[in-house]
Amino acid sequence: MNSEVPLAKRELFTERYFQLYANSTVYTSKLIYDLLDRTQLKKQSAFTLQEAIQQFGCKDEFVPSLSWILNFLVENEYLVYDQSKYRFSQPEPHFPERLQELTPTYELLDFVQEHWLDIISGTKDPTRLFFGFKGALLWENYFSEKNELYHIHNEWLVDEISPSVHKNSEILELGTGLGSGSRLIVEDPLLSKNITTYFISDISPYMVRKVKRNLNSENVTIQSKVLDFNFPLISQDAAFEYCDYVISINALHCAKDIPTSLDFIYDILKPNGRLILSECIRGEGHMYPHQEFIFNLLPDYRRENLQPGEGLRGFLTESEWKEHFRDSKFGEAKVQINDGEVILGAIIEGRKTN
Repeated sequence: MNSEVPLAKRELFTERYFQLYANSTVYTSKLIYDLLDRTQLKKQSAFTLQEAIQQFGCKDEFVPSLSWILNFLVENEYLVYDQSKYRFSQPEPHFPERLQELTPTYELLDFVQEHWLDIISGTKDPTRLFFGFKGALLWENYFSEKNELYHIHNEWLVDEISPSVHKNSEILELGTGLGSGSRLIVEDPLLSKNITTYFISDISPYMVRKVKRNLNSENVTIQSKVLDFNFPLISQDAAFEYCDYVISINALHCAKDIPTSLDFIYDILKPNGRLILSECIRGEGHMYPHQEFIFNLLPDYRRENLQPGEGLRGFLTESEWKEHFRDSKFGEAKVQINDGEVILGAIIEGRKTN
């Protein structure tokens, strides 16, 4: 165990954090409700999913996204679902107090709502929209330390990994994205002393180059790799080294086949190596987290095995994660749920035993 790193953990999921999350949920409810106001649905006493599809001119591939917004409003009690019909409930949502620390969340949610109708009707391409000039800036702010709602998952992973990282550790991060988690690790003055090599990786060569260019560390050698965790990791890089740790922050739930991707990770770990994930998860009464209003428009968001009328569900539950680990070479997972009344996230850990 690393004796230089303090073992005391900061309190992350505070009452203030849950207030911020609730504020964002109400804000999202109001944005979605306003979308319904642009149709004739509110003039009906009740409506079916098929009627909503017709009113919005929704393309087949986006029906799960449309189902998601309706189910989100049901979960938050702004709609009632009964006998295959949706009915409006009272009171209607109103915008909550606008809080400065939620600016990155508000701005990206506003951007999505502005273009949502054009996306589901097939008029605009969500990938080009989100990763065009304006969308990319909003995306980068959302996945940064400026966004308290997201950054907590980076901080939690750092708190979990810090006490156990031994001298000369080699760490691979999968799905690095824009690198806010990477920065927190390699620039930590105590944690970084125990890391010799930190591999950033992503499926996007652009992301990998961008993050590597912006990372600085006095103690750590930073290497970059273009990796897709849907395929064997070793075969993608002939010079690949086995790692003491593989980490990932809100990425692995996007794998096409999670147990298979877990096997690929298991194969590149050293004996007794650890996989540590920090993930948003679902829980009772929180099956439609508001941030999926953003993500479920993207083409690679989880869409298989959906029942008619079921909204997209990219994030997993605790039991689903445990099942995926049981079906992989890891065999089992240790899952730590956040403190507090609402389940929002988890640290998920697997260990290579040989």
